[in-house]
Amino acid sequence: MTAKAESYSNGKHEGDAESVMQDTKEMLEQGLDDARDAVNDMARKAQTEVRNATKQTKEFVKENPGVALLGAVGIGVLVGLAIKSR
Repeated sequence: MTAKAESYSNGKHEGDAESVMQDTKEMLEQGLDDARDAVNDMARKAQTEVRNATKQTKEFVKENPGVALLGAVGIGVLVGLAIKSR
């Protein structure tokens, strides 16, 4: 918590209402900027993870085409059975 925020929360702030509002606005804008940066960072990390998973999946399919084909057929059968039982 910033010194200004602490002084406001302790009731020991100085200044008129306009300066308090301006300080509050600045703190909120800083909080919003921090939140935006955090969300953008998480989005970049998620994008990297998806790219890595895609790359690993492609490599697995190239190295094990039979297993990948059997897996796809198995999933198709299960989806077909699930749809049919409705």
